[in-house]
Amino acid sequence: MYPGDMCIVDPANSKKHKYRGRIGRLDGTQRKGIPRLCFTDKKGGYGYINPVDLSPLPANLPAITSIKSSSQKPHPTFPVDLPPKVPGDKDSLQRAICLLGNRTKSELKQKHQTELRELIGTYPNAQRAADWKKGLKQVVKQSD
Repeated sequence: MYPGDMCIVDPANSKKHKYRGRIGRLDGTQRKGIPRLCFTDKKGGYGYINPVDLSPLPANLPAITSIKSSSQKPHPTFPVDLPPKVPGDKDSLQRAICLLGNRTKSELKQKHQTELRELIGTYPNAQRAADWKKGLKQVVKQSD
């Protein structure tokens, strides 16, 4: 990843990362080889995040400045939960949302499991599918 790239903090090994789910832009500054991510949400600020805990956002998505919860007031514990890979075009995003919705209700057939893995990078359990579906819906809403 390079300075100016938009990223989301998405640690693979820790669900309790304090910046988990926050979106930001790499500004090129480093401390001890760890890049600085300037957050673009309402909280703002910055953090030095290990690159292995960052996932790039697709360049062809419109700039996302923040992802909000569905309520009017900001919810302090609302984590933006996105899959390891976010589909780059609107049709793929909509298909991933549909498959995730189906996954929340039951196991998918092998063909659809494979399709979901290609779209988002993994096959989630039902709870994770529900969380990722909400996150992807917010991405679609922000891109409109």
